[in-house]
Amino acid sequence: MNMLESRWYRALEVCANFLYLNLLWLVCSTLVITFPASTAAMFGVVREWVKGREPGVTGSFFSFFRENFRQSTWIGFLWALVGVILVVDFAVVRGMGSPVREILYVVLFVVCFLYVFTLVYIFPVIVNFETRWPLVIRNALLFSMTGPLVTFACLLVLILAAAAFVFFPLSIFVSGSVGSYLVYRLCERTFEKVERIRGRDGEDR
Repeated sequence: MNMLESRWYRALEVCANFLYLNLLWLVCSTLVITFPASTAAMFGVVREWVKGREPGVTGSFFSFFRENFRQSTWIGFLWALVGVILVVDFAVVRGMGSPVREILYVVLFVVCFLYVFTLVYIFPVIVNFETRWPLVIRNALLFSMTGPLVTFACLLVLILAAAAFVFFPLSIFVSGSVGSYLVYRLCERTFEKVERIRGRDGEDR
């Protein structure tokens, strides 16, 4: 096998892994309650890829699924609940009179901003750090604020993945795994940046 054939085979193997991982994610997300754990499992697998490790997709996926099921499910439920509360709050504020309405709108938009920013990092934090769920949320918020440009880039990736599904429905078979890979690769930069800062602080002390 020459070099060109080897590269072609490698490219096909990578594409097949992304497709297979995406299918696992879709199948395991069919029940709404399993969506957070399935998403955490997908991020766990792409984390291994970003780190340069290539474990078996099936075994790694279900290992991460079981490992993160409880925590990711609770966080997913909490985040969905907060999202519903925000929607209800907007509906309530809409019926209020000025100028109270404008002030509350500003407050709600700030909360939504933090809500979305934190959501970007939740699953990368779950699979990258072993910590309790309140700290997962706190760390996700702090990381999102530490690297705002990276956070915006992650949001752009997610928006493009959603747009791809709207205009090209068949992209659903790859958009999840590819999107999560790109998001985690971006988040990894923030993780490394924070680790470097902590390292320098430790040397200063």
